Amino acid sequence: MERRDYLVRQAELLGQVLGKLIARLLNLQTEKKEIPVQQTYQTLQKELGLDMEALLPLPTTELIRILTMEKGFDSENLEKFADLLLLTAEGMKEPAKREQQKKSLVLYEYLNLAETNCYSYNRFLKIQRLTQELNDQ
Repeated sequence: MERRDYLVRQAELLGQVLGKLIARLLNLQTEKKEIPVQQTYQTLQKELGLDMEALLPLPTTELIRILTMEKGFDSENLEKFADLLLLTAEGMKEPAKREQQKKSLVLYEYLNLAETNCYSYNRFLKIQRLTQELNDQ
């Protein structure tokens, strides 16, 4: 029972850190300020031990395996992570922006397949928008 409580606390901590980063980025985006990609990556490294420079070049299946199996991400945290990738992509130049958008899209699609009992209209809209944007480029 104690191990389960620890895992629940860890999942909540992941969600809190990702949520704070997303809120910070959304606030900057609203204020029309530049998205601080490197600062966001450093926070992920410091708070969650996620080395984004090493994770992002990995094949998506390996990225998902590391996030879920090694880092303990649940579906909610994976979606927050995909949101974070999408937001930070806005502060990048091509081709890095496009690659990060693709990773985000694949994570959303994975979540759609993994969560057969729960449909997310917001996720559907993100997938549609990303698909259109990537096809237009």
